[in-house]
Amino acid sequence: MSPPAAMDSQKQNVDLEKTIEELTEALRSSIVDPLKLVERAQAYESQKQFDKAFADVRAALQIDPQNETATKAMQRLLVHAAEEVSRRGITDVKALLVQACVETEKSEGADATASDRQRFEAAQKLAVLSKEDGAAVRVGADGGNQLVLPAFVRLRQRNEEQPAPSLQVALLRIVANLSAVKEYGPALLRHVTASNIDAIIGGKTDVPSAILACEVLGTILMNSAAELLKEESLRRSAVAVIDGLVSRVVSIGKWGDTVQTAAMNAIIKSICDRTSAIAFLNSPQFKRLLGIVETRSNVSQLVPIALARILEPIDDKLDGDKVKALLHQTIATWLEADSKSQKTKGLLSLSALFQARRDFGTYILMKDGVLESIMEIVEFEPEMVQLATVEVLSSACLEKECRNVVAARCVPYLQSLVNHINPSLKSVAASTLVKIMIENKDLQQGLLRNDTALMSSFVTTIKDSKASTETKLNSLESLTYLSVHASIKEKIANDNELLGSLVKLGREAEAVDRQIQFTVSSILNNITAYRKRLSEEEEQLKKLREVAGEGKASEDKRDDDPAVEKRGAVVLRSGGVMALVNIGKKTGSVNVRDMVSSALLNVATDKRSRGTMIQQGTVKLLITLSSESSTEGCQMAAQALAKIAITTDPNVAFKSPLASELVRPLVLLCNSENELRQFEGLMALTNLASMQESDVCTRIVQAKGVRAMENLQLSDNPLVQRAATEALCNMMVDPNVFEMYEKSPNRIRIMVALSDAEDAGTRRAASGALAMLSFSPAASKLIADDERGIEVVISLVKESDSMELVHRGVEILKNLAAAGTEVAKKLENTEAVAVLKALMFSDYEEVVEGAVTALKHLQDAGIEIS
Repeated sequence: MSPPAAMDSQKQNVDLEKTIEELTEALRSSIVDPLKLVERAQAYESQKQFDKAFADVRAALQIDPQNETATKAMQRLLVHAAEEVSRRGITDVKALLVQACVETEKSEGADATASDRQRFEAAQKLAVLSKEDGAAVRVGADGGNQLVLPAFVRLRQRNEEQPAPSLQVALLRIVANLSAVKEYGPALLRHVTASNIDAIIGGKTDVPSAILACEVLGTILMNSAAELLKEESLRRSAVAVIDGLVSRVVSIGKWGDTVQTAAMNAIIKSICDRTSAIAFLNSPQFKRLLGIVETRSNVSQLVPIALARILEPIDDKLDGDKVKALLHQTIATWLEADSKSQKTKGLLSLSALFQARRDFGTYILMKDGVLESIMEIVEFEPEMVQLATVEVLSSACLEKECRNVVAARCVPYLQSLVNHINPSLKSVAASTLVKIMIENKDLQQGLLRNDTALMSSFVTTIKDSKASTETKLNSLESLTYLSVHASIKEKIANDNELLGSLVKLGREAEAVDRQIQFTVSSILNNITAYRKRLSEEEEQLKKLREVAGEGKASEDKRDDDPAVEKRGAVVLRSGGVMALVNIGKKTGSVNVRDMVSSALLNVATDKRSRGTMIQQGTVKLLITLSSESSTEGCQMAAQALAKIAITTDPNVAFKSPLASELVRPLVLLCNSENELRQFEGLMALTNLASMQESDVCTRIVQAKGVRAMENLQLSDNPLVQRAATEALCNMMVDPNVFEMYEKSPNRIRIMVALSDAEDAGTRRAASGALAMLSFSPAASKLIADDERGIEVVISLVKESDSMELVHRGVEILKNLAAAGTEVAKKLENTEAVAVLKALMFSDYEEVVEGAVTALKHLQDAGIEIS
């Protein structure tokens, strides 16, 4: 370098140093200005201090992601960084980010292909790496929050959509992983603008990426909610996101159902607090979203869910009146319009509101003149308006106050539609009448007198494979209400085609089909339900009412046990249990699980059905339901398992490890407050404990089943007490239980006492347990030491009505006599010798053999046998 050139370079460097010092001081003494950061970055870049320049540009973009000067500077720095990475062979996160996000000058041929491949491979590695939460945090901290989304947007704007496998999709997946880190929400949201939101979502050609983009945007908005009030630029970005998502939702036919649904789900996800809910309700986008109900498209069915989510965070005390007024103004404007389309929109919006917040829907419908205006000339309206009107009435009937008003004002009109030629109108009208008749007994009696006509619209729709989902759901809901009546139960069970259609719906229902799952399982539950068994107290109250002149309620014979058993068998033969199994496996709803458990319990009540139920996979499902339902649902599932386990040979039906998995729900049943459930749980455990080569007994001990059995031995119900004792008797084969008893005077005392119980079955079980325990000298000593031990054992031997009890008593005496001189001597001054000698002449060989052996042991102990 020549002396003048060296001097110029030195002067330039001094000037840059001075610039950096001045900018640094300015940044220290005032609010951080992104323009000053960019200016200092340019100075660092001129000095080839690329790391410092990169840090300043990142900081500037974090404050103002749309700063064009900073964006261009970042691209220049990325090129330098990429060259450095390539030269030094660096492969850490920062290096991968640089490689994935750098945009080189336009190349041609092999160079361009190699560059694109290198970017794609780096992005793919980052997409895989950032799946883990910890790695995603690191990728964001190393610059991913500032680099990846802008790089994705530039690619989209330059090349449009490129489906997987592509660099675009890899970058989007990195953004998706970063969006899962809550604190990164605001940093990512800042990159979104009204001008790039369409490029981010896409959806014209790459539907999977559009679905992912919607999900990502929903997550980013949700994670940014707390910061929106603090920063105007973030609010602008949030508005851009909502605008973009709503545009996808309302453009029916342009984007396809899957993209529309993804956009709607993203909106539902993003409205997560009071502030965002209020802001959205007051935006023009809310009316656009609410208005799509008119389209009756697949996505329009999500409007009630979206409304429920939007209204959920509302503070009723602070916001309730304002929100109600806003909703009323919006819906009333549509209802009062001359346009039939607008009126339909208003009606369907009100129906959706009832499904989301009944109290808000009630507020609008009960406003002076609203219902009257709706019903004034409804008979003369086009069918689309009439259908929307009836749908509002149907939704309103979910609320008692509205149901009474609809019953008083609208029943004649609804009855006139029951025979309408339009199947949808006919079905919804009948459905509304069914809801009204729940509390209107006069209407109920009138409709049920002609139940065939009432059912016909529902049955036709359910059987029709071409009927719309919405119409079919209406019919299923109505049939659910009706199926609590005995006459309807019989009609459903006797209509093979209808029952087959219900079974088909149940067997094909997927996880998202919750309404179908609930209605089908409810109908199957209703037609197989047994009449409620009254407790002793309830029976007494019933008799008192009859004496008081309240009259004896007539009971329909079609609800008697034989009729119910017959319907249960029909459901089983038709595949109804397999439908319930499919619903139970796929549902995510606790209410549906409970309904499935109840229906399976009904079918399992008939012993003849249990073998087929095992073959159709109910046992594994019931085990799952017994822990993943409501408290009552878990109990019903466990009771169904108990019924199946009581009458089934466990060695054949419950191979390991299935038998062990049954233990937990059965012990749960033993801890129930219901005595029938306690009894059935104990009986099932007794059967399981008899299994050969199984660890069931060990599992029962681990599940605290022995403690539950011991508690129920003290029950006031003799059947429960007997079942608990029988279960414990079978548990004596377990070494842990045997050891627990042979060392416990209290446990031995209870068994001795129950060996003298009034109930023969309890005596048999308790004495059986003592007979096994008495093989232990320690246990024999405890029996002999008990105040009534020997007396009770001798009473067993003297039991003339049961040779089984005699045999057990002889076995205990034999073991007591062999337990040592101290124990044997306690028999000396009792009736033991006399009764044993008398039994030597018994007709039962086992008893004679036991008596002879016992006498020999006594003689060996020095007791005189004369």
